[in-house]
Amino acid sequence: MRCADPRIMVAGVAQVALLSAGVPTGGRSRLVETLRLRLRLTRTEQESEALVEPNTEAATGSSETGSSPASVYNSVYNAESFSGVKELLNEFRLDPDYRQEVVEAFGGEANFARHVGKVMADEAMARIDFDADEERIRYRDDIDVANEDYEAAFEEMDVINSRIDAITEQARAEAKADPHNPLYPTIDHRIMSNPEHKELLEASQKYLDMVNNLAPVVTGQTYPERTKRRLAELADSYRDVLSEVRTMGGSHAWSKESDKDAVMTFNSAIQDFPSEWIEASAYSNTPPPIVRISKERAHYTHEMILEKKEMVPQVTYVSSLDKISTSPGLVLNRDDNGDPVTMEMFDENADMSSGDMSTWTKTAYSATVCATSTPMPGSFSDEDMERNKPKGRGWELHRYTDYSGSEKVCWRRPKKTSQVISRSVPLPQILTSTDHTEIIHGMTDADSTARHEFVHRSEYMVKGLSDVEREFLESRTSGESLSRIYKGKDEMGYKDHFVHHYMGKIYRDKDNYEIMSTGVEGLFCGRFGGFIGLSNDGIQDEDMRNFVLGVLASK
Repeated sequence: MRCADPRIMVAGVAQVALLSAGVPTGGRSRLVETLRLRLRLTRTEQESEALVEPNTEAATGSSETGSSPASVYNSVYNAESFSGVKELLNEFRLDPDYRQEVVEAFGGEANFARHVGKVMADEAMARIDFDADEERIRYRDDIDVANEDYEAAFEEMDVINSRIDAITEQARAEAKADPHNPLYPTIDHRIMSNPEHKELLEASQKYLDMVNNLAPVVTGQTYPERTKRRLAELADSYRDVLSEVRTMGGSHAWSKESDKDAVMTFNSAIQDFPSEWIEASAYSNTPPPIVRISKERAHYTHEMILEKKEMVPQVTYVSSLDKISTSPGLVLNRDDNGDPVTMEMFDENADMSSGDMSTWTKTAYSATVCATSTPMPGSFSDEDMERNKPKGRGWELHRYTDYSGSEKVCWRRPKKTSQVISRSVPLPQILTSTDHTEIIHGMTDADSTARHEFVHRSEYMVKGLSDVEREFLESRTSGESLSRIYKGKDEMGYKDHFVHHYMGKIYRDKDNYEIMSTGVEGLFCGRFGGFIGLSNDGIQDEDMRNFVLGVLASK
């Protein structure tokens, strides 16, 4: 399931539109000042958080006093360079046992993925001269310029609105002095007759457009253009290095019930995944997933709960086997071994003063309730009873001894009752977003969400994927307590030093995580500052970036 966008939304931005002609001119200056105050409060909140990098020393085994285990095994297994990692991964596909040896030497799947991802990330950045430190500086410079332009636009609007207010006051004074002038029946007529007023409105709209364009950048709701371009270039470089170590992309069959637009979105999204993952999803024993675009919160459902009303035998519980055997309207239910089906029930006649709870229950026997014909003496032959058989299907002849010891014979059949039967059936469905807002060049929110949700599909279909996510999460959060992710919601997770708390989310009833799902969004769609701090809060998590890239390369 997708998390809410971590970048801060500013309520004042939406209200900038009120500066249009629909707002009384006398209130323009006050509204501009309100918006400016809200923006300052937002900036203060963003800047109050220190720039944080994750402490991954325990996870990676690095220290200042000696070489880490990974650095020792780098040379042993020729895994220090991109070409070495590439050759090593090729050997793995030929010799799975050797893969296990290397993974164990690196301290497990998660640490091995970290190492592979670090080598590949360095290669990807080197190919396009991408320096993360420099990009963070350029990002802050672009934000500062946007802030300056934003403030300047507000200042120009203050000047313009002050002049509009002066024209308004002048019109009111003229109307008071000459209230019956037929050329100007209202104050608005006097205002609109001033040629300067039209020019001021056009200028005001110009700066209003500038404010609306800059506000998302200033508040971190979107990236500056240069950052959009550079993150898109980095995503392409990640794709290039991945495609050199394994086959990526492929085709996938989707359910005929899928939305056409969703099919196009997912066909594009899966090109960023290993071909083996796509094949595991496409050629499984489950039905093809239904992919849809929805305004609901995006999510992946692996199974559907189907409810159906069915007519089932009416069952009751009786305290005595004798009561069942002497009553023609009851049939004892037995399990597969032929033993009576029983249930412990509260005994209303039990003596509870002893405090021994084991004496408060009694054994009850399960019996199917039957409809019966009028019981006849046991002397009636089968032929006699056949002549009096009730109409309908399912009747069986039943001979028994009643409670008085008399032999009896009757017809009986089970009574049926309506009951809702629930069962889980494999019916995978993926919902993605309707939001086509651009995140980086060539990637929208819908594109990012599709990749996120396909990972959740892969957690079910790709062997070991959830296991390595769990291993990574445990390595990062050892000793940490779960905490609420969103105020007022039940979603819980480990905060750690993740870029967003949601990345440490735990699902109590299933083996799913949000490490790989949010990770591919950061790698290929530029979310979360690309994990390298290109955001207003400046939070970096290259450890998670490396892990996700390494899993895509090696799992």
